[in-house]
Amino acid sequence: MHFRMSRSCFERLVQHLASTDEFFPTSPHGGRSRIPVEKALLIALWTLATPDSYRSISNLFDIPKSSVLLCLRRVCRATVTSVCKHVICFPQTSDAFQSNEEKFYSVRGLHNVVGAIDGCHIPIKAPSIEPAAYINKKGFHSVVLQAVVDSRLFFMDCYAGWPGSVHDARVFRNSPLFSYGPSCCSARRFIIGDAAYPLLSWLIVPYRDNGRLSHVQRNLHAATRCVVERAFALLKRRFRRLKYLDMKHMEDMMLVILTCCTFRNICLQNDDDMELFLSSENYDDTESQPLYNSRTVAVLTAKMLETISQIHLLLCRCLIILQ
Repeated sequence: MHFRMSRSCFERLVQHLASTDEFFPTSPHGGRSRIPVEKALLIALWTLATPDSYRSISNLFDIPKSSVLLCLRRVCRATVTSVCKHVICFPQTSDAFQSNEEKFYSVRGLHNVVGAIDGCHIPIKAPSIEPAAYINKKGFHSVVLQAVVDSRLFFMDCYAGWPGSVHDARVFRNSPLFSYGPSCCSARRFIIGDAAYPLLSWLIVPYRDNGRLSHVQRNLHAATRCVVERAFALLKRRFRRLKYLDMKHMEDMMLVILTCCTFRNICLQNDDDMELFLSSENYDDTESQPLYNSRTVAVLTAKMLETISQIHLLLCRCLIILQ
């Protein structure tokens, strides 16, 4: 439960990672012995599942602090390179497409829907290069994770890396999905998105509300599309590191985000009870926000300076009265 993964799922992942000699070579090298694949995966899972610092994780697993980040990078790169494309993908058979359409239809009766698309903000540490570009509309630094989710909450497509201030429509137009989307969705299969996305032959957006929509028209689209928001919430609940990525390099952040999405798909394929591997804490499904961001710190600093100036003014008045 602490690693957010079952034993059978962990063993399958070990087999996949062990086959990638590029990231986990078996040949000996000088100095210390290599960290085994099993231990490297445990370290990476613990790092992704908890907000613990690298220092506490190094003490827990009895390894140097630098090895924690090294293991995380190796696991993430091996996962994104060799495992991600086989796990995060659109259905390959017509039966899988039809089953997905039937489950979407059972929600509110919307026909020919195969997926739902939306964007999610992943809070990050303020980058050193152009930090203002990463401040989103909620006032904290983030990167955008765009994902397409099916009716079973599986990620079928993931794309991450754009700054938080970029609009969802721009992220979508620059993503690979915009190019190969028509080939994945035929003339009778569609992806649904919110009003931020453009209306395309294979992408359906809500009715434009001019005050004449019925109750069914207003809620039909939103009720069917809510699966993608739930998938984002469960992703952050399983891998708490996504609540706030305190990392320097943008490449490492993208690898961590895509690895968490891949691991979650693998867990859904193998875990009988998903809630068994999630914490019992009360969790808010809305997008998380770091406790202290740049704007919050600025407001607190201004209030503190104002309080100090008022105290200074009172002290000056007291000295005048005493004199």
